[in-house]
Amino acid sequence: MPSDTIAREAAAAASAKSAKAPSEKGRSSAAFDIDATIEKFRKCADEIAETQQLRVEIYVEAMRELMKIFGCFGSSIEFAFKDLNEKVAVLEKYAEKYPTGTAGDGLRFDVLEKNQPPNDKAEVKLAGGGGKKVSFGKCSVSRALNRTGYVCLFVKSIFKELNTSPDASLKDCVKTAYGKSLANIHGWVVRASVNTAFSVGLPDRAAFLKDCRILNDELEPKGKALYKACHKVAAHLKAQHEAVDTPWEF
Repeated sequence: MPSDTIAREAAAAASAKSAKAPSEKGRSSAAFDIDATIEKFRKCADEIAETQQLRVEIYVEAMRELMKIFGCFGSSIEFAFKDLNEKVAVLEKYAEKYPTGTAGDGLRFDVLEKNQPPNDKAEVKLAGGGGKKVSFGKCSVSRALNRTGYVCLFVKSIFKELNTSPDASLKDCVKTAYGKSLANIHGWVVRASVNTAFSVGLPDRAAFLKDCRILNDELEPKGKALYKACHKVAAHLKAQHEAVDTPWEF
């Protein structure tokens, strides 16, 4: 997503009031469920441990669950990160075409087609394909894997901060987590705009945890479980980038 677009959306988020957390009654399957998220990321981590690979198909399932957490940030912040859904959609289309395809396969696909970031395109002409073009959506598979990998780093860091800083506000925890993850791939204009949005658009810590359906005594065990599983997945994605000389930070 172009940085000016992110900046505009983040700036709009900064002027909006955060949405109130919905009640437990009437929650839909679109609501964040930390237990379901942990389960899906553990499935990814187990596959990595057993095969040293990660199928895009099960990674997409985990990311779809994880992305629901943005709904707990309030509608203004959720809007600022909506482009991430486009990245997951790219991976879904790739997995539909290549059901057994792994993250490493997706990265090698772009290497073969000379479509590595940061100079990648959403649509490429297949090498030796007689001029045939292919597109999985609004960006390359490599970019989609990269950006979703940074989301894993962002969310895992949020829960680490919530656990290690029990008296810190959600705003401070999210800002710190952002600085350790997504800020590394955003320009200074975007960083400033997103941090402004965090300052005024987030709910308080208690409301966030309630919306996540996490009790105080559950934060440590469940937060650590999600942190560990997300960390393993992000580390694998970074290693796969390095294996094919695709930049991890761009």
